[in-house]
Amino acid sequence: MLLTLGIDSSMGGMEAVITGLSDDFKILKKNRKLFTFATAFGTFLVALFCITNGGIYVLTLLDNYAAGTSILFGVLIEAIGVSWFYGVDRFSEDIERMMGFKPGLYWRLCWKFVSPTFLLVVVIASIVTSTGLSYDDYVFPSWSNVIGWGVALSSMMFVPIYAIYKFLSMPGTFKQLLQKKMPFYCLRIVHNNNNTGLRHSPLKVNHVLTFSNLALICQIKCDSPSGFCLM
Repeated sequence: MLLTLGIDSSMGGMEAVITGLSDDFKILKKNRKLFTFATAFGTFLVALFCITNGGIYVLTLLDNYAAGTSILFGVLIEAIGVSWFYGVDRFSEDIERMMGFKPGLYWRLCWKFVSPTFLLVVVIASIVTSTGLSYDDYVFPSWSNVIGWGVALSSMMFVPIYAIYKFLSMPGTFKQLLQKKMPFYCLRIVHNNNNTGLRHSPLKVNHVLTFSNLALICQIKCDSPSGFCLM
């Protein structure tokens, strides 16, 4: 059970990294199999340190730093991203389209205020209450704690670094980028007796996918008050 649980956890985390990088870099997407093999094999080589004579100390260091504050920080960023950047209202509308009902006020308040606040307190508390590592009677040297925080920051710092990179790579002035809204995709099912297949209009960014007599229409915001195109 522990073996299958470990494999399942590793697959989920690794797939998130591989998919995210493949979506952003075309060269990785074209060579996804090779990239997946390199990532898995590289992870395997690094994990070999944990089965050496001193592997328990490496495992203790990684367990305290790589799987602690950094994971809480990642969850905090996800909560803030969904609640404040994407928006609770948009998220609730997505759930309503899928489930047929809109989440109540309690859930929306929790998503926007309670969860981010609670996670922020936990992250700060985990950093403030952090102490030196020890395993049984062995106390880790101070430089090992520096390495541990380096491992933790290696995953946490990429979030603001990549956000700054994307912000600077977008066209427009600083003021225009701050005022620019994120595009929101809307979906609608319509009946269509003609097999139109896939149509693409580069001006209106309109996609029509036909399945039998149903067409799935997707548009990016137009300034129409119909509610079909939203931002």
